[in-house]
Amino acid sequence: MRGEIGIDNDETSVSRRNFLKTTLAASALTPVIGSIQAQHTNSQKRQGTDESPDKYIVGTTSSDGVTAANACCSSVDRVVDFGDIGGAVVGRYRQSDLEALGPNTNVRYVERDGRYEAADQTLPWGINRIDADKTIAAENSGPGADIAILDSGIDQDHPDLQSHLGVGKSFVDYTSSWDDDVGHGTHCAGIAAASDNTEGVVGIAPTSTLHAGKVLNNDNWGHGSSIAAGIKWAADQGYDVVSLSINGSSYSQMLRDACAYALDEGVLVVAGAGNDSRESVTYPAKYPSVLAVSSTTKDDTLSNFSNAGPEIELAAPGSDIYSTVPGGYGHMSGTSMASPHVSGVAGLLMSPEGENLSNTEARQRLHSTAEDIGLDDTEQGHGLVDAEAAVTKSSDEPTNTLSIEGGSGQTSYNFTVSSNLQGVDGLDSEDDITNSGHSASGTVDEDETDTYSFGGDLRAFDLDGTANILLNGQPAHVGRRPDHLLQIQGEGSQTNYSFTVSENLQSADGLNSEDDIMNGEQSASGAIRGGTDTYIFDGDLRAFDLDGTANVLLDGQPAHVGHRPDSI
Repeated sequence: MRGEIGIDNDETSVSRRNFLKTTLAASALTPVIGSIQAQHTNSQKRQGTDESPDKYIVGTTSSDGVTAANACCSSVDRVVDFGDIGGAVVGRYRQSDLEALGPNTNVRYVERDGRYEAADQTLPWGINRIDADKTIAAENSGPGADIAILDSGIDQDHPDLQSHLGVGKSFVDYTSSWDDDVGHGTHCAGIAAASDNTEGVVGIAPTSTLHAGKVLNNDNWGHGSSIAAGIKWAADQGYDVVSLSINGSSYSQMLRDACAYALDEGVLVVAGAGNDSRESVTYPAKYPSVLAVSSTTKDDTLSNFSNAGPEIELAAPGSDIYSTVPGGYGHMSGTSMASPHVSGVAGLLMSPEGENLSNTEARQRLHSTAEDIGLDDTEQGHGLVDAEAAVTKSSDEPTNTLSIEGGSGQTSYNFTVSSNLQGVDGLDSEDDITNSGHSASGTVDEDETDTYSFGGDLRAFDLDGTANILLNGQPAHVGRRPDHLLQIQGEGSQTNYSFTVSENLQSADGLNSEDDIMNGEQSASGAIRGGTDTYIFDGDLRAFDLDGTANVLLDGQPAHVGHRPDSI
């Protein structure tokens, strides 16, 4: 916002003038983004303050802002351009430097350049659990996919990684080498894509290309600006996936901008949820442009260290994972280990020699094929990532079941679905599938059941008589073709919605325990991350409120919603 600098701690903002005159007037210059620390399961967290007390990030809206930030800076470390989002100048500023920026409307925010550390550690059985062994056996191994591991680097001489290492770049200030000083990045790289050979371990996408952005130093932490620059670098190279096994407790606008930039450039950004055993996802996984991953055990329980929260989209193995380390192999545990499981499967989906999905298509596919392991939504999101299901499912696969159970007398029915309608059981000569597998009509007598399967959504259902209709085993309220079809399509981050219609509001597909029809079948409220919640109704759409981002289609056409419209 022009006229303010967002001081981003817990995602709050104060005015530029108040920040400069009060916060900065304090001689201690307390960090705005706190120290972002490693989440070790077998060692104590690093204590202490940031290495550089006077290192700040100045977010800019234009080249004039960059010029002003450069002019006030004692020394510039780097300048990063996020395109239409804006830019950032990273450097060392005195109190007087920052005060000089106070009146400048080309400055978006000022924040301390906080410290981020690896979210580790201890251990591998995960390939089997997510059925990646089956995709490898079927020669779905990710050829041509580019996976960037932004971490402590990658061991360039490791026999399980060397053959398919691409390029790397260092974003730390003590070396230009992207080799791994610590082992954390090499371990993550092996989970995602270790070679399928006769030694060591095998990764999920063993013929993909690995790239290393060295954003953590030899103490296993890095500045937020280094991580943001690494994300932008990976996006500018055109890589498919960015895998982040990094977390911090404090909000950074620059880091959020980098993740949003990567999403816009077609990159799927994946990050671990953090290892604090709390109901709060850490950054950068908390940003809506990032796919957040929790960690599970061999018993499909939530790892005792794993964070949870509404931002969780998928769960993946993270406890006791065996993978590559510099010079050999070792065990580590953490959401650090969970995120490259998802990154590897994403690489399979985005491989140009595979399905060549976009980042948003891959994210949706990962959601729709995840395995429900019985955890809370805040712990597993859509479920445990499933490599085999993800790479073998096509968008029109018949994943829904519709059963028509006869009531008294003979009942006639007809209905329409999105795609791939097939008869499963009970059909006879009076039952017919038409319209290229999109429609069916038939009759059912008392104590008889006709069962169909189909892909996509149930579009319409007309019933002449009495029957019980079950959609995926749950009662479906049908009986005639409603006037309208309303579809709410998730875009990856959790979005809440509510709306009101004239009458006869019914569920068609996609609803779960978070979604509810009420007020005499006139209103509904729900939440969606990915997938599609589908309703049918009569009359008019009276009001629609949306908290988040989603595509809303009314009768197949984009509907301009997000607040109560002026008129229908």
